Amino acid sequence: MLGEDVIRHVFVDTQKDGELLQNIAKKQRNRSKKELQAVAINGLIPGLAVHHAECCHSIPGDEIQGVVVRGKGVYIHVRECEMLCKIWQERLLNVSWKPVWETEAYYTGTLRLIIIHKTSALAALVNIIDQTDARIMNLKIKNRTAYHCDLRVDLEADDANHFDDVIASLRISSWILFVERYSNG
Repeated sequence: MLGEDVIRHVFVDTQKDGELLQNIAKKQRNRSKKELQAVAINGLIPGLAVHHAECCHSIPGDEIQGVVVRGKGVYIHVRECEMLCKIWQERLLNVSWKPVWETEAYYTGTLRLIIIHKTSALAALVNIIDQTDARIMNLKIKNRTAYHCDLRVDLEADDANHFDDVIASLRISSWILFVERYSNG
């Protein structure tokens, strides 16, 4: 099966033949219109290396905290990150995102979802995300039973508010049992 045939087979109940492929192509064109770039963070010393902590996946719009790591630079965490409890106060740095409207980048965050394990549930999930103009970068089934699937979905979105919109849209669906921003910290 070719990639297009797989998409048609999986999403046959949710969209007319070819409509999904047109939507995917449209998303790719829209994505190429925005130039991916680094996001500035207020409160940093110029030239300091900045890393985004993998434990909490901060994105613009989140309240953030910097952690100075000798020889490495500053790691940016969400203020509610559990890892910050283990850090000495002297290593914490007050930082904030520059206003989102000053940038035109996409940000990747992870959602944890539990969906009903039935035909078309995954298609419904993808359609909802597509309607919010977020982009699925990766989808992984962490656990599957006869009744539900536990998923991790990496999404590209404009900012934290965009992620909140995606989550709100997913919570309305009867196919989705649970959804939250995922933090592995």
